[in-house]
Amino acid sequence: MKQIIVIFCLVLLVDCAFSQEKNPLREAFDQRLEPIYSGIDYKNPATYWWQGWGFTLMAYLRMYEATDDVQYLDKFIKHTHGIIKAKGDNVIWNEQMQNHNGTIVLYTGQLLRPMAEFVYLVNQKNELGNVELKSNDLQSNVNGKPLRNYQDFARFLELKVQKSLDYMNETYWVNDTRCYGKNKITKFQRNCTDNNCKGFACIFNDCPSPIEINFNASYAAAMFYLGALDTVKYADYTHKATQICEYFKVRITEYKPNQSFTWFHDNHNDCFAPGIPCREDVSHGAIDIQIPLVAFQVHGDKIFSEIEMQKFANTFTQNIWDKGNQIFQNNVFGISGEMTPDTICNQIVNNNSPNFYALGEVLAWMPIHVFDQSTDVSNSVFEVLYQQTVRLLNNDPLALKPKGYCRDYTANLSGSQSFYGLSEVIKAQSLREKIIREK
Repeated sequence: MKQIIVIFCLVLLVDCAFSQEKNPLREAFDQRLEPIYSGIDYKNPATYWWQGWGFTLMAYLRMYEATDDVQYLDKFIKHTHGIIKAKGDNVIWNEQMQNHNGTIVLYTGQLLRPMAEFVYLVNQKNELGNVELKSNDLQSNVNGKPLRNYQDFARFLELKVQKSLDYMNETYWVNDTRCYGKNKITKFQRNCTDNNCKGFACIFNDCPSPIEINFNASYAAAMFYLGALDTVKYADYTHKATQICEYFKVRITEYKPNQSFTWFHDNHNDCFAPGIPCREDVSHGAIDIQIPLVAFQVHGDKIFSEIEMQKFANTFTQNIWDKGNQIFQNNVFGISGEMTPDTICNQIVNNNSPNFYALGEVLAWMPIHVFDQSTDVSNSVFEVLYQQTVRLLNNDPLALKPKGYCRDYTANLSGSQSFYGLSEVIKAQSLREKIIREK
């Protein structure tokens, strides 16, 4: 890790003219975008706010890490508590909604992930525990006692996350080699998987297929965070999170010419043609890499090595970012070697990757910048994504679309994943400035 930091520090000496008194990116977050995303009604029974709120909650955590300003944690607490109240006292998912292609699994995981991280954060930083709660709407309690400070809320939240994870693990977890399924696992399906999908148990029951890797990513993060709090109580969480890591590892392939990783969105279902899987697109890929990022954060290099983390960084700098044409490609394979630059536009073309919603979503790759060993500063993870952020916020036409990109709306960081990505850019900028000051 020391080698990474040394190289990273050298990169920071170049192009570092940031104002410490006035940060235009933070202003954009606070004044232009946060009111939009915090204004979503979490009591609305519509389905798609679930995923959006998961990203929004993560954005508040990143902004706290970037600024040490607890106002962002106060917002996190206010909205998290509102979500839990809207979903019921004991659960935070809603199985009355339509479970289209496993959306219940996806949305529930993306809410649990930031909630578990908050619990982890408060337990890691002792000074946060005694910070008084600001919201007047926190009527919940732990063991009959009212919530007074962050530590109280962390305990309250830990119980909710634990209950939710236990339910999802009991109901949707297939086994260690398949992880989660899209639908509830029946007793007969479990018998089938217990027999390795063979024999009498599978005659009348299909062996459940594993859900896509990005659906698993949030659960791995949530279980790693709680598992780190109590290695005995939450031993099964760490075990399952580690199995998700292994599930991901067997699906990634090293592209040796540029030392990057490539992988498919879904290895078991057809994509746009029979027998052809989807290459993982940029938006989903940014969710996928949370698996190694959180594993490394909590367990160091025990699950993913530093070299492997560097290869994920290379996936961005060598494949997603096409430095020759100075544009983004829409999948983790990029155009290297036999790769094609075409993207899907509601038709079958050569590269078979789904569209990502807006170009702001590429910003969610910023966390991998700390593992980037690029000596080409202008094409490093940080510099590329910082410049893209500025261009998007300014509606600059240089925020170029990938070749064949189908959507027109790229301005103002459309979509909650883009909003979260902005927070990662601000955090990375803050880290960059801090290292420069300390030198």
